[in-house]
Amino acid sequence: DVGTAGCVSLVLQALLPAMIASGRSVAVTVTGGTEVRQAPSIGYFASILLPLLARMGLAAQLDVIRRGYYPRGGGEVRVQLAPGKLRPIMLEQQGGLLAIEGHAHVANLPEHIATRMRDAALERLAAVPGPAPSIGVEVLGPTQAVGRGGAIVLWARTEHALLGAGRVAELGVRAETLGAAVAEELACDLAAGATVDLHAADQLPVYLALAGGGSYLTRFVTTHAKTAMWLIEQFLPVQFAVVPTGDLVRVSVSG
Repeated sequence: DVGTAGCVSLVLQALLPAMIASGRSVAVTVTGGTEVRQAPSIGYFASILLPLLARMGLAAQLDVIRRGYYPRGGGEVRVQLAPGKLRPIMLEQQGGLLAIEGHAHVANLPEHIATRMRDAALERLAAVPGPAPSIGVEVLGPTQAVGRGGAIVLWARTEHALLGAGRVAELGVRAETLGAAVAEELACDLAAGATVDLHAADQLPVYLALAGGGSYLTRFVTTHAKTAMWLIEQFLPVQFAVVPTGDLVRVSVSG
């Protein structure tokens, strides 16, 4: 129990490598904030990070029992992992676009906030060639969420990659601004030919290191990712390489 609206997804990011390394069936329940500013939402965690790890052999089930927002928190999430070992993944080509999907929700707030996020995202994505996007809208009540809040998360499935982006609803920020920003980020990743979005690029290094190898292409490497790579090399006999490749950066690990 975080005890506040501290981000559930960040706690799970810290726990997952240890849960995987245990080699056993593990279940954990975390309570706190499910959608927190400046952190991945539980929707991003469920729809982008876990599916990427599933490609590496992770067998995980995530259940969002209740959502929670700043300042109270109170959201509850349960993750169960089956025993297994991660395997390297080579994400070297994006491939053709198969689908763009997403989910916008609000809790204890008017539905029009979620629909405005969705509509703004769809307007921006109309310029992306390929299948028409599909973004669902959900309104949660008091039994499904503690406090008031919302978020939008989008993901694009291509022949070889999975890319995502998300934003959390904020007081004073128009719903249209959030929806358009999420769609713009996803559209930029698709146009650049990236195989991993900037947020996943921050989170994947530890899993590639545990798997003993892997690579991906991203638009740029954040200082967060650089710090993670340096730190991982202090603990594990692996070596990261960051190499500019056209308009992208190729990140790889060996060891």
